[in-house]
Amino acid sequence: PGEMMVLGAIRAGKEKKLSLTSNNNSTMTATFNLWGDANRPTVIELDDDQGWQLYSQRNPDGSVLFTVNGDITANVLRAGGAIYQNNGDIFGSLWGNGWLST
Repeated sequence: PGEMMVLGAIRAGKEKKLSLTSNNNSTMTATFNLWGDANRPTVIELDDDQGWQLYSQRNPDGSVLFTVNGDITANVLRAGGAIYQNNGDIFGSLWGNGWLST
């Protein structure tokens, strides 16, 4: 019920700060939204004028799901026990017919 507009930054905390800022040069508006229901108790979502970009949700069993609506670019990506590096190296368990070395 209402809006707050700040010219500058919003900061929370004394020693270590969490801040929310805008450089005022984006072509679209971005929104963080906190919502949930019985099937998805806590969802933190980032969207812009074209739709959602990413969200993190806490499931009813306590597990967490992080979903991105697009590509992920990383120097190193850890997925379970496997590590994927941007030079094409893959480290992890042996899969299928043995094509992945350990």
